[in-house]
Amino acid sequence: IRITNLFSHILKKKKTKFVKMSIYNTKLSVGGMTCSSCQKLIESVVGSEDFVDEITVNLVTEKANIIHDNNEITCEDLCKLIDGIGFEAKKISSKPKHRSANNNNNNNNFKIPDLYTETEISIS
Repeated sequence: IRITNLFSHILKKKKTKFVKMSIYNTKLSVGGMTCSSCQKLIESVVGSEDFVDEITVNLVTEKANIIHDNNEITCEDLCKLIDGIGFEAKKISSKPKHRSANNNNNNNNFKIPDLYTETEISIS
């Protein structure tokens, strides 16, 4: 006996949603760094956030440049995150990141699969 989609009324085929991203380039002033370990700590903690695409921290100029999805993590959230690990972050600027002219993709969407999948059960 073979049972296919026993719960077909509950389970659905895998779907794809398109979510509009709001990519920002945020520049912060970061005080309290004394060595390269401080710099690496900030890059590691902030860079591990899901919606942060890129971070660079300059120890000498005491500035951080962060590329992130502003819909999910704002400039204020980034400052609180850095403040929370013992440094002093202040906003210099936070602007939408413009796409390069060489990028042929005409939108900045990405795909998120739903959790619904098809299930097939075989009983011998």
